[in-house]
Amino acid sequence: MTREGTYDLVVGNPPYQDTSDISDAGNLERQFPDAGTDLFSMFITRAVELVVQGGWAAMVTKQDWLYLHRFRHLRRHLECRHIFAIANLGAGAFAQIGGEVVQAVAFSLRASSESAADLAMTVVDASEGLDSREKAAMLHVAEPSRRYPAAYRNIDGAPLVLAWDNAFVSWYASTSKLGQECAVKQGLATGDNIRFLRSPNEIHPMRRQFVKFEDYGASEVDVIMAPWVPYIKGAKGLEWFEPGTHAIRWAPAGLQINCSNAMENLHPVRRTKNFILSRE
Repeated sequence: MTREGTYDLVVGNPPYQDTSDISDAGNLERQFPDAGTDLFSMFITRAVELVVQGGWAAMVTKQDWLYLHRFRHLRRHLECRHIFAIANLGAGAFAQIGGEVVQAVAFSLRASSESAADLAMTVVDASEGLDSREKAAMLHVAEPSRRYPAAYRNIDGAPLVLAWDNAFVSWYASTSKLGQECAVKQGLATGDNIRFLRSPNEIHPMRRQFVKFEDYGASEVDVIMAPWVPYIKGAKGLEWFEPGTHAIRWAPAGLQINCSNAMENLHPVRRTKNFILSRE
């Protein structure tokens, strides 16, 4: 039976499994409340518990715990441990797992009762290697860099973004964020693109009269009663400024979208509450 504070070294490659897919997840989350929502992060927590003061833990895991918000408590739990080195392995570190499924890191940390606030960690990037052999070779020749984990603590959630050098971390931490300057809104979502979206050539010529919100000659009534208005269908690779490839059924005042029923529960869903119609 394993006992806390007993081992000089713990080495592991823990399994990756989200707790939502584990039948006994509730018991695990109660036992490891700061670990996050994945089995591998609980193994990290347990490894730190098992080593003696001054002992080491070395593991290969998914890199999610470094920066995802749901692992922020784990990062806080590790603040008093010295993260000595991290190797960014990226995808392809395991021959059994193809594609971009798992982005992996290898790391070592030292359990210590002393403050690790001013201690640096060594970072090596081997993510460009195509397979495990190339990555192993890159670990031998790559130029290491040094990061200071304490600097990341000035950022909400203290994400350990390895691609950020020390100067960028300091700049980002001292710069005002978008949410501090203005309200961040979702924007318009139809909930049913087939029903509400059309290409311009699909609209009858008699109704193909778009009213743009920024048109100074358009009155408020024109905007409210416009049958169709331009619409940017947000998705990967699209920006806020795109060619006019879509229009959305709008008159009267987006009422159909606002009152459309969600198919799964038939309750009215407000779809346009964050959509700004003013021309300011």
